[in-house]
Amino acid sequence: MSSESVAVALFEALAGDLAALGFARNRRGSLLGADGSVRAMTSRGRIVVKLGHDRARDLFAQELGVPYKGQVNQWVELLPELSPETVDRLVRESLKDS
Repeated sequence: MSSESVAVALFEALAGDLAALGFARNRRGSLLGADGSVRAMTSRGRIVVKLGHDRARDLFAQELGVPYKGQVNQWVELLPELSPETVDRLVRESLKDS
């Protein structure tokens, strides 16, 4: 299974678990958030999370993610080699900020 397929499958599982907590997905299933605010998504087979600027910079420095679309801001594209536990933790962290 490719790293893209693994990331999408992991996101699907997380989104299913989090839906029970009140977080919603868009019709295509690629966006996850609350109150109309997107906090996590899949893009090009990667999981992307929205965190505060300082936290995003921490993840870049720790080499856990890269700036989404090459723009250093709150959006972090998680690296495909991260463990499922780390991805789960970061997606949940992004949703706490919503």
